[in-house]
Parts: sequence; C-alpha cells; structure tokens
Amino acid sequence: METDLLRKIKEWQEKANAEDDPFDKYISMFIAYNIFYNLYEMKRTNNFDEDSYDHDRDKAINAIKLSNSVQLFDEISAELDAYLKMIPVFREEYWPRKNLGKGKQGLPLAKSLKAAFLRSDKNEVVKLLVRWLYRVRCNLVHGTKSY
Repeated sequence: METDLLRKIKEWQEKANAEDDPFDKYISMFIAYNIFYNLYEMKRTNNFDEDSYDHDRDKAINAIKLSNSVQLFDEISAELDAYLKMIPVFREEYWPRKNLGKGKQGLPLAKSLKAAFLRSDKNEVVKLLVRWLYRVRCNLVHGTKSY
C-alpha cells in the first residue's frame, strides 16, 4: 500500500508540473501533499482511519523523516529560490512555540525559510518547508486559507 501511495504522490506532482493553469497546478500539488500527510499518519498510527485531531502538530510534521533533507533540498532548490521571491509579505504564517506569553506569534515561517535558504542551511530549509506545508494544509482543510 505504501508503494502505491508513493506512486500516486509522484503522479499528482507530475500532473501539477504539466498544468498550465495556476489553480489546477495548485490543486494537483495540494492533493500530492495531502496524500503524503496521510501516508505519514498511516505509518505513525498503523491505522489509516484513525482520527489524528488529538495529536500534537509537532508529531504531524515528522513526515520529514521519510525523506533525505539534503537530497530533497538539492532537488527543489531552483524552484524554491524562484518561489521564495514571490511569497506574499502581507500575511505571515507562524509556527507556535511552547511557553510563549499571550499575544506572541511564534516562529515566522516565510521569514525564517528565506533566511535559512540564504544561509544554505539545507536541513533547516526542509524542516521549515515541511512545517509551512503542514500549516497551509491545515488552513486549507479547515477553511482558513484560500487559493
């Protein structure tokens, strides 16, 4: 089953790369990453149907352990370089930090990702990218982010 899901992820990524329409590209890539997220949940719980609502978000981003960060960085760095230049600055996504006082926003993901990319900190870039993808995925699934 895992091999089938990995193949399906690849198919959706290829479909996204072949799309001309930005919305179709976005939806195809979203599906690919959502399958990736579900694959992680299946590996973590040994039960594809288990409800993961009660699990900590830090555990959910452990999908990074399924890949080689340095290799992944090398494969996506050209696209990521172009993408980082287009990131809108009007709305930052924040990753919650433990023990922050009331009103504190946490780690600014886009700002931190750009800085790590400029430092060529491959492991940190992939770690932040996975956190950002998880954050965006949750926003989309729960209705707080639009295309």
